[in-house]
Amino acid sequence: MKDNDYYGILGIAPGATATEIRQAYRRLAHRCHPDVADDPDGEPKFKAASEAYRTLKCPEARAAYDRLSVFGTDRGASPPINGSFDFWFVVLQGPAWMWFWMGT
Repeated sequence: MKDNDYYGILGIAPGATATEIRQAYRRLAHRCHPDVADDPDGEPKFKAASEAYRTLKCPEARAAYDRLSVFGTDRGASPPINGSFDFWFVVLQGPAWMWFWMGT
């Protein structure tokens, strides 16, 4: 189960609080843990839920995930490429690009 929609894996909304994230993870972990569940697909589901929880429980990691996984309002939309100014602005922003642009 290689899915990068961590909110979908845990079954929560993107605006969920830390408490809601923890509760969703615990509920899913209890259902899918390989030592508890009889489901043969339980282990991959448990690993995916653990990965999602590890990312979403940390505010900095969650902010980075939200920033890198969503382009616009449509979840899973592809990044704007092929000459789009927004894409290049995001890619080329930062001090290194600024120094290159200034020629020093």
